[in-house]
Amino acid sequence: DTCVEYEGRSYFTTVRLFCVGKEIVHGFVRARNTRDGSPRVNNKDTPLNPSLIEHLQSILVTDRMTELRQLAQRLAVVLGPGFYAHDLLIEKQTGRLFICETGFKFHDWTYSARLSAVSDKLPSLCSMFSIGFPKTSAESFLKECRSFSVF
Repeated sequence: DTCVEYEGRSYFTTVRLFCVGKEIVHGFVRARNTRDGSPRVNNKDTPLNPSLIEHLQSILVTDRMTELRQLAQRLAVVLGPGFYAHDLLIEKQTGRLFICETGFKFHDWTYSARLSAVSDKLPSLCSMFSIGFPKTSAESFLKECRSFSVF
């Protein structure tokens, strides 16, 4: 159960981490109103509600960043270098993290497109809509490359 209550409504949630190796480039939330009946959460399900998104971002990503960084580091040991999207489920009762999917991905264009209409009201996601995301990705990539250098 990944549900989070907000303003009298309940939402199924997921967290996606974009990582270059062990470095988190960005983490963001996705949500779906439980009234939809399906716990499957995709970009298109995320309501265009900036206050909801910022709340979820705060409690599921920002407040848990130390734990998320540790997870990203452990995943990098197993997977090696690469551009990854790790989809996580956070259990409501225990707060335990579960990895539900990992794939090779550089950026989530459908998420950015979905939220672009309200992007100016999403300070926690501002780097997704600016040069910040590719810049951080490039810096993380170079850092990862240097860690394998023999010089």
